[in-house]
Amino acid sequence: MAEDNELSMARNYFRIVSDLENVEVPFNEWLSRFEEGLSLKKLLSLNEKSPDEIEALDSMLSACSKGGPLAGCTVADIAGCGANADRVSLTTLHSSKGLQFDVVIIPGLEEGRLPSYSATTDEAIREARRTFYVGFTRARHLVYLLYSGWYRFRRYVFENGPSRFVLELQKALGFTEE
Repeated sequence: MAEDNELSMARNYFRIVSDLENVEVPFNEWLSRFEEGLSLKKLLSLNEKSPDEIEALDSMLSACSKGGPLAGCTVADIAGCGANADRVSLTTLHSSKGLQFDVVIIPGLEEGRLPSYSATTDEAIREARRTFYVGFTRARHLVYLLYSGWYRFRRYVFENGPSRFVLELQKALGFTEE
C-alpha cells in the first residue's frame, strides 16, 4: 500500500514537472503552480528534519510576486539558462555541462588542483580530463585558462606548474614544441 502511494506521488510529481517545462513562463506563476500541484507546504510540514523550508518557500514566493526583487523574472532567468548577455554566471565545471557562454574563464589550473593530487588512477585522470573539457567547451567565442603554477593549501605551498591538461592543449594547438 505504501509502495502504491509512493508510485502515485512520483507520477504526480513527473506530471506536474512536465506540465511546467516552459522556461519562459513567469517564475512566480511557475512556482505557485508547482507548490499547489504538489501540496508542497503540506509535504514540507510533515518533514521534521527541515523546519525552515516552508519559510524559505514563502520567502521565494514573496520575492517573485509583484513588487518583489524577482518580479518579472522567468523560469529561465532563475535557472540561469535564459538570454543573460548582461550577466556573469559563476558555475562549477560539472554544473556547466550543457550550457554555453560567450566567454569562459577557468581559474586555478595548476597541477594538483586539476587533476587533483588525489587523482592517482588512470580512470581518475580520464574523469578529470573529461571534466576539464566540459568547462573548456562551454565557450562560444573566448576561453581564458588561468594558472600561476603554484598554489597554497592549508599551510603548504605547492609549485607543480600548470595543469597537465593545459600543457596537453598547448601542445595540441602547436603553442609548444614536442
